[in-house]
Amino acid sequence: MRPLLTPIVPPLIFPSPFGAPHRIAQSAASDLQAWLTDNLPPGEGKMFGALVVADSAGTLGQLWAFSGKMTTWTRPGFAPPVFAPDEQDAFWPQGVDDLARDAAVLAQARAEQDAVQAAIDAQRLAHRAARVDVKARHRARRDARATARESGAVDALVLAQESRADKAEWRALKAAETAAMDPLEARLERADNTRRVAANARAERSRGLHAQLHETYRFSNALGERATLIDLFAPHPPTAGAGDCAAPKLLAEAYRLGVTPIALAEFWWGPPPAAGGRWHRHVYPACRGRCGVILPFMLRGLEVEPAPAFEDPTAGVPAILYEDDALLVVDKPAGLLSVPGRRRQRTVLSMLGRDDVRPAHRLDMDTSGVLVLAKTEPICIAMQRQFASRVVQKRYIAVLASTASAGHVLAAEGRIDLALKPDYADRPRQMHHPKGKAAITRWTRLAADRVALFPETGRTHQLRVHCAHPLGLGMPIRGDRLYGTSASRLHLHAEAITFDHPTRNTPITIRSPAPF
Repeated sequence: MRPLLTPIVPPLIFPSPFGAPHRIAQSAASDLQAWLTDNLPPGEGKMFGALVVADSAGTLGQLWAFSGKMTTWTRPGFAPPVFAPDEQDAFWPQGVDDLARDAAVLAQARAEQDAVQAAIDAQRLAHRAARVDVKARHRARRDARATARESGAVDALVLAQESRADKAEWRALKAAETAAMDPLEARLERADNTRRVAANARAERSRGLHAQLHETYRFSNALGERATLIDLFAPHPPTAGAGDCAAPKLLAEAYRLGVTPIALAEFWWGPPPAAGGRWHRHVYPACRGRCGVILPFMLRGLEVEPAPAFEDPTAGVPAILYEDDALLVVDKPAGLLSVPGRRRQRTVLSMLGRDDVRPAHRLDMDTSGVLVLAKTEPICIAMQRQFASRVVQKRYIAVLASTASAGHVLAAEGRIDLALKPDYADRPRQMHHPKGKAAITRWTRLAADRVALFPETGRTHQLRVHCAHPLGLGMPIRGDRLYGTSASRLHLHAEAITFDHPTRNTPITIRSPAPF
């Protein structure tokens, strides 16, 4: 282990890796950042971690690790991965080659299926054109026969023969169509079966290969217990990238060296990722999607602080801003849920002590401000339709935090259009993704670090991501524990809302000044 450069009194119990790091861990992170500055200039962004440890004599030191790999899985001076690379090398390259061959077979089957389908489509077009032509000729001849019958100019037997000839031609046309289509449809069925078999074979091989891979990730804890990724995530498959974060590597290295973990800190080094939400040198809590399963096991046997609860137990009863026979509009405090969560039940409704209202929309737990509640189900549905059709006008106030690349808002106003999707590996975080759901925010500069935000859509964490992302404002909202740095609160407030009253059909605006 490396020496700890700055002497700081260590914590009595291990701080939760899902909360703010202890000062001693932040000091170790600063030591690592100083080393990176001299030895590894920011290139591709990556998470790094520093773990303060103590040996049997009580001497403090530190271990370093990086997430994933930097060209290779191992690097001198950093904790190795939790798996043995040689063990994976024994089966992974061959498995990847087998998957590539499966993919080639599947691609060939899909190409055959597409080619046959194209031939069938072309044949159907030709048949359709032939039918139109034959029907037109038959219709003309039918009309001619009708005229001939009325005039008596043609023998009825001849007319009947012509009618039978038309019917025979139609039957022959349909028979020709069947003769042409049957082989193609049989060929399509064979191609579809081949594709299905190839797809299932590749999927089965992939599942088996990844199960074999996940079994090589072996974790231990202070009690001496052992578990693999398969064990920890059962009965579900492990989340992608699980076990490759810095924190599990650090704890595994500490147990391997026989030293005691004291405190942990992880930070981002380099440019922000394309999805946003990470800033150079900023310290972040451990991800909950991957490490939320792994770290509780690895910390067994240590005395550990509980993970932080982000509800504010001091949040009082929401102030009533407006009430009539249809609506109740309140000023929701920060740290209070709009609706019950899976485990947390302290909500706006429970604090109001009322069962005659229901939220017509939601505000993030960390966000304060105007919240509209409906007194009946029909009123709630009517209000939700207004929100869904984007006719409701909302104004938020946000105070922004400076970053390494941005210190204040320069432009007077703007529009942010960044599609969003959930970050499944680190819920409840959201991320920018081109194939995500459309998310649009207009904004106006009020001061160097203060903006008014006008969301045109209502995606989860939309304003928080749009402020923090480099393609947005490039500055996270102050106190944003998910996309920036924690503070006393998230400085985001729903200041005003305008909508059509659901029973009076007249515009109504409700306001609540920002408390910051």
